[in-house]
Amino acid sequence: MVTIEEVSEVEAAASSLAGDHHRWKYDVFLSFRGEDTRKSFVDHLYSALVRSGIYTFKDDERLETGESISPTLLKAIEESSFAVIVFSKNYASSRWCLDELVKIMECSRKSPKGQTVIPIFYDVEPSDVRKQEGHFGDMFRKHNSNKVQIWRKTLTDAANLSGLELNKTVDGHESKFIDRIVQKIWSKLPSRIKVEDEGLVGMKSRIEEVTLLLGEDSNVVRTVAIWGLSGIGKSALARAIYGQIKDQFEVAYFLDEVGDASKKGGLRSLQQQLLSKTLGVRNLQIANDMDGIVLMKTRLRSIRVLLVLDDVDSSEQLEALAGSHEWFGPGSRIIITTRERKLLIEHNEVQIHEASLLDYVEATKLFHWKAFNDMCPVEDFKELSVQIIEYSGCLPLALRVLGSALRGENLDFWKAVLEKLRKEGPDDNILTKLKIGFDGLEKGVQNTFLDIACFFEGWQKERVTRILDSFDFYPDHSIPILVHKSLIHYSHGNVCMHQLIREMGRHIWKHTRLWDTNDIEHVLTRSTGTENIEGILLHPQEREYKIEMGTKAFRKMTKLRLLEIHNTCIPKGPEYLPDELRWIDWDKYPSNSLPTMFDVDVLVGLRLHCSRLKQLWEGRTVKNFDYIFYASQIKYVLILISTLF
Repeated sequence: MVTIEEVSEVEAAASSLAGDHHRWKYDVFLSFRGEDTRKSFVDHLYSALVRSGIYTFKDDERLETGESISPTLLKAIEESSFAVIVFSKNYASSRWCLDELVKIMECSRKSPKGQTVIPIFYDVEPSDVRKQEGHFGDMFRKHNSNKVQIWRKTLTDAANLSGLELNKTVDGHESKFIDRIVQKIWSKLPSRIKVEDEGLVGMKSRIEEVTLLLGEDSNVVRTVAIWGLSGIGKSALARAIYGQIKDQFEVAYFLDEVGDASKKGGLRSLQQQLLSKTLGVRNLQIANDMDGIVLMKTRLRSIRVLLVLDDVDSSEQLEALAGSHEWFGPGSRIIITTRERKLLIEHNEVQIHEASLLDYVEATKLFHWKAFNDMCPVEDFKELSVQIIEYSGCLPLALRVLGSALRGENLDFWKAVLEKLRKEGPDDNILTKLKIGFDGLEKGVQNTFLDIACFFEGWQKERVTRILDSFDFYPDHSIPILVHKSLIHYSHGNVCMHQLIREMGRHIWKHTRLWDTNDIEHVLTRSTGTENIEGILLHPQEREYKIEMGTKAFRKMTKLRLLEIHNTCIPKGPEYLPDELRWIDWDKYPSNSLPTMFDVDVLVGLRLHCSRLKQLWEGRTVKNFDYIFYASQIKYVLILISTLF
């Protein structure tokens, strides 16, 4: 529990993570003479840039008339990281182009953000541009304006910059020349994703860890998987790394939500999408999955590829999209994000990075970013901020969703949201994301998960396994599945889960499993239980909690299989217990014996500590007891002492 006194220290640490969050709006601004190159060279260059994921501004609507260029165009120049100037034979004939060039060079000189200018000499000599000679000079000399001297100096300055000349590059082949331009921009283009940017708080060390696994060896192919529970930031981490290293590869592609997309469109559709983007082939058609695999093997094996497969949830997806390192060229890197550890174990070429939760300082920074626009909260909101961050369990998904929902709202709204979360469970946007891992489980594994979420979170693994085994849930099978799917984990021999994962499970089946003291008291005192109730765990925090239970309280709970009552005083015992009960653990059981009509054929475990019991069943034999612990003044011949309790 973080105290209010510690908040200022945390806020100071969190605010120190902030940096310059400026982003260019465009990667590239294209300046060109429309009548020379719009439908030929510039059109092909623009397509190549966009296909490579380079966000490019090209003014297709301008008429290049009038006295001045539009404010929209001026703004686009200012907001572009690169300006690519395509000098052609008639470029200097356009006042519009020359004014545009003046603005570009002005931004290059004055911008503190490092705008870069790349001149491209298309069918024109750099010296002709520099000195305004030849046909280029003839076009320039047609102008009669007081701007001539400014234009002349600007042309000279631009031509003196390091650029690319078609006639002296790759023997004048335009397609190869365009590839060279794209490569030059890639090599200098700063990553659009900064580790300090919104949603990426705390990423720096995590990026370094994954980058270390990816390595720098250009001769081998490597695959790294980012594994962890839903909402922990796997995709955000993969995107951050992708943004930082994509310029090092011939082809880079980020394939979103593979699991969901494969369910909707099939693996063939994903293969088509991947190959179309990486090979630059439009409307690529694949007959079936196997043809897709053959194409992947044959078409990508000589290309240095960076491929991100986001949210993979089956080995079939992995086999269809990145089945072997032999499919990709030397130096390729494949990054996978998944909740499913088992499929990674099956794919022995994968190195695994386990995603971790944010620490409290990082969580505070992220929440402040979303709720207060990266500013520290005013005094009235500090305590509520602490409570919401603690409720989130430092899960990035929850911090983003809750911060956005609370942004700009008043104090009463904040209090209402927090009260609602505590009473009703996670926000629907959080719940939907967390529930994805649960929905794909088979029924028996779902039941194991729900029992752990509602009853056994934090309990010793051996004890949980023994109880679940009594329900025929096969815990030796189901518990490892939950671990592999990041739904539970072990801590010091105990079965644990993130608090929001637990809340998600409790929200799903809150009417079949009772753990809340008030709910249980209502059911037992008013005999309102139904056949839907499968388990009851009563363990109030206050000592010697007293409940006036009705003697027929369990009459309608015909499917009840688990009954645990601790730290509670119940004066009268039950007249009836359901025959489906597999496990009973009842401290200070109030009756002298168990109900006469209680059929114990399926009962596996019985623990009645400090009870008033004088006999179990008169004239009854016991068939299935594995674990019985009985503590009273009388010893019973059928009692087995279990060290488990």
